Amino acid sequence: MDNISFYNCEGKPVAYTDDEEHIYLFSGEPVAYFKDKSVYGFNGKHLGRLSGGWIRDNKGCCVFFAEETYGCGPTRPVKQLEPVKSVQSVRPVKSAKQNEPIRPVDSLSWSEISSEKFFYQ
Repeated sequence: MDNISFYNCEGKPVAYTDDEEHIYLFSGEPVAYFKDKSVYGFNGKHLGRLSGGWIRDNKGCCVFFAEETYGCGPTRPVKQLEPVKSVQSVRPVKSAKQNEPIRPVDSLSWSEISSEKFFYQ
């Protein structure tokens, strides 16, 4: 999972990982991290899961897709060009993690939040 960009429901590149653990916006801001297959904000909140190249919210809806996705999901839009990646900011300290909720059934729908807002819940 090296150097993977994540695109929203409109095909806009929103975030990326370059170390298989931390998620950054293209502005260089660190916004989340992976722990096993879960996605957590640095505030410790469980935001969703990584499944088959899809980042899904806690309802099972698709928030972002990567280049290599597989499994069920909504129709992927045409990808837009990636912006230049800014210098990465210092990562904040990770807060205690929230308990992982029960995994929902994967949905074929897009999440209501398919943007940067997903990371600020």
